[in-house]
Amino acid sequence: MMERFALFFVPMLVLLVMHLLALAYEQGWKRTPPAVVAIAALWGVLSFARGFGPYHSVEWGYDVRTKDAIHAIVKDMEARNYKGPPLHIGVNWLFEPALNFYRMQMDLDKIQHADRNGFTENDAYRLAMKYEVDTTLFHGYERMEAFTESGTVLFKHSEALPGDTLGKQQ
Repeated sequence: MMERFALFFVPMLVLLVMHLLALAYEQGWKRTPPAVVAIAALWGVLSFARGFGPYHSVEWGYDVRTKDAIHAIVKDMEARNYKGPPLHIGVNWLFEPALNFYRMQMDLDKIQHADRNGFTENDAYRLAMKYEVDTTLFHGYERMEAFTESGTVLFKHSEALPGDTLGKQQ
């Protein structure tokens, strides 16, 4: 059992263990259930303390700094005094749910709804995994920030896109 699929079996495993402990208690093993629960609790606390924090999640590690990337985009748009139409952020499909969540949570009307189409020629910003960054795909974009914890890099379009005022001084 690996990753998220294993979590589906946890409730059944807990019920099975509880049933076995109740059965042991009924059979006269009065000290066994409290001892098993104490050992399991100690093991759980130690395991939790060792792997606590968002930077230790293997499955969601790429998404740890997405909120910071959104804040950097908003800060850049404010610094440029952007007043044009909503901008498109090119993202790897992994970032689409989180990007749309933060977009709605922060009420960011100046950012388009994220899609899973990857990088397009209409991207004002690009959030990419470190391994996706190559010179041809990001030609015309400048690096804004790198997030080492998540292995992601944020880029912005070097010049204004057709129909917007992003690169123009106001």
